[in-house]
Amino acid sequence: MEMEEELRGFLKTGKNWERTRTKTQGLFIRKMPGSLKKESFLAIELNPPDPSGNPTKKNGIFIRSRKDLETYRALLATPQIERILEVLAVLNPASESDRVLDI
Repeated sequence: MEMEEELRGFLKTGKNWERTRTKTQGLFIRKMPGSLKKESFLAIELNPPDPSGNPTKKNGIFIRSRKDLETYRALLATPQIERILEVLAVLNPASESDRVLDI
């Protein structure tokens, strides 16, 4: 019940698009803005963390429901993802975080 109370408070007092941390690194809660037809809501945001636990991307992957979660699970289990990433690793230049100095 404590988690529900905390999240209810965040939904009520948080600003639109505000992100809050959880105890699990890389897992955040975002307050999503409402519209004329729907109220604001909360979503889980998956965002790779840096060593300090801060998100490394401006926006991560948003999961609002169990259906969203199941859809992402199915997509991530697709074998083509591994094959495409292998080709991208060859084609894309290494990023600063991928470079290792030989000293």
